[in-house]
Amino acid sequence: MAEQVFTTGIRANMFQSLAVSRTFTKLPELHTVYSQELMKLLDHRFFLPERCLLVDHGGEAQPGPVFDQEAFAAELNRQEFDQAFARLSAYVSSMSGRRDTGVSEFKSFLCHSIFQIIGMLLQFHYEARALDESKYEYFRSIHEARHVGETEARLLQFLQDANECVTKNRGGTPAMQKILLYIDEHYSRQLTLTEVAREFHFNPSYLSNYFTLHNKEGFNEYLNRVRIGKACLLLKENPGLSISEISSLVGYSDHSYFTRVFRKLMNVSPSQYRKG
Repeated sequence: MAEQVFTTGIRANMFQSLAVSRTFTKLPELHTVYSQELMKLLDHRFFLPERCLLVDHGGEAQPGPVFDQEAFAAELNRQEFDQAFARLSAYVSSMSGRRDTGVSEFKSFLCHSIFQIIGMLLQFHYEARALDESKYEYFRSIHEARHVGETEARLLQFLQDANECVTKNRGGTPAMQKILLYIDEHYSRQLTLTEVAREFHFNPSYLSNYFTLHNKEGFNEYLNRVRIGKACLLLKENPGLSISEISSLVGYSDHSYFTRVFRKLMNVSPSQYRKG
C-alpha cells in the first residue's frame, strides 16, 4: 500500500525520489533502521539513477561479479592493455543496479585502478606524463560523479586517453622492454646492473650506456623509481606494515637510504605520504 502511495506521489511530481524501509514494529528499532539501513538504501541511488522509489524488502543484497584484480595486474604487467582496459570497463558496466557495493568503495577502486594503469605505463616508459599530471583531475571528476553512469563516462574517457598513449607512444626496443619487465618482476631483490647484464648477456658497461640511451634515465634511477612506486602502493594499502618492513619488501636493505630516495622522488617522507 505504501509503495502505491509513494509511486503516485512521484508521478505527480510531489517528490524527486523516496526510500521505503523494511517493515518494523518496535519504536526502538527506528534509529537502527534509519541510520544503518535507510541511509544505506538512499546511498545506493548512485547505482540506480533511474529509480525514483527504493524499497527495502529485507534480506541481503545479491552479490554481483567480483573484479579479478590479480588477472588485471598480470595483464598490465604483460602490457596486454587492451585486455586490461576491457576487463575494467566491463566490470564498471556491470555496476548499474548493484546493491552489494558502497559508493565510496567503488569510487576508491576506480581511482586506484587509474593510478595503477598510469604507474605501469610510466614503468614501461610510455609517454604518459600528461596522464600522470592529469590524474588528480580524473580522481576529482570520479569523486564528483552523481551516479554510476557519470562515473562510467569519466572512466571511459580516461581509458580512451590511456589507449591513445599506448597506441601512439610505444617506447623502447623489444630488448629494452624485456629488461624493464625483468626489473619490474625482480625489483624486491638486491638487484644490480651486473646481475641484469649477466641475465641478458650484456657487458655491464655496455648495458649502462644502452639503458640510458633507450630509456632516458640510468639503471639505478629507473630501479629506484620502480621500487618507490611499489612502496607508495604498500604504504597506502597495507597500514599494518611498518615503513622499515616496506623498505625491505621493495629491495632496500638500508632503511635510511630508502627514506632519502623516497623523499627525493616524492618530495615527502614515507610517513608523510602514508598520512596524506
